[in-house]
Amino acid sequence: GKRKLFSNLIVGRVDNQIAGIVGVEVGLFDMKEKNLLNYKQSEKTLTDAISELPPSQRRQFKDASIEELVLEVPSLAGNFEAVAVLANLCVSPNARGTGLGLKLC
Repeated sequence: GKRKLFSNLIVGRVDNQIAGIVGVEVGLFDMKEKNLLNYKQSEKTLTDAISELPPSQRRQFKDASIEELVLEVPSLAGNFEAVAVLANLCVSPNARGTGLGLKLC
């Protein structure tokens, strides 16, 4: 199946020059423990939840989005939520103090 936990870089430009970059990735939030799982924990939780399903159900979720998985896979539903996580933030020294970091977040 396709990758479930996406990540992306967002670039901030000032006068057509790169002034800042922020990394955003999808992770799982454990609603019972009130804990954010890191990428490896999130990936393992998804893999384990899908592998516990019978083959016919595994095929059903082969191309499902992360949102569909946390709503419909029994061991995930009601226990986890997919969230966007700020992974990295970098602002050029020339752009610091301008509020660019806040805008990127």
